[in-house]
Amino acid sequence: MTDGSRVGAGAQPEPDGHELPLTDVATLAAALGVALRSAGLPAGPDRCERLARAVTVMDASTITELHACALATMVSDPGQ
Repeated sequence: MTDGSRVGAGAQPEPDGHELPLTDVATLAAALGVALRSAGLPAGPDRCERLARAVTVMDASTITELHACALATMVSDPGQ
């Protein structure tokens, strides 16, 4: 997903102030995938692509929204 989509643009801060910084969706998804693989989870490129698509479709701009997208796309088992 390298269409230039950005996360965090025009975001309203969450009550705790955790707004996502403006960043490239593909870079964010790849970095999260690397971190999850480093932690031993099976987060391959296919899951990273799904995360990038979900973040773009949902227009995620907060950590809570990113978390929801990541749970829906990167995790395949409740134990993860």
